[in-house]
Amino acid sequence: MRPSQPILHSVKGFTLKTPPVFCEIIEQLQTVVNSVDNHSHSLQEFYGTI
Repeated sequence: MRPSQPILHSVKGFTLKTPPVFCEIIEQLQTVVNSVDNHSHSLQEFYGTI
């Protein structure tokens, strides 16, 4: 896997060969990453207004 490759693409290709339970775990991880991303973004906006 090359670093330049988007993570989503590699994960989607990865889930094709994995059991459904593992796919759910990956999806939950992505949700967590997205929420953390949104949180840090709102924090940046908050600190930007100070």
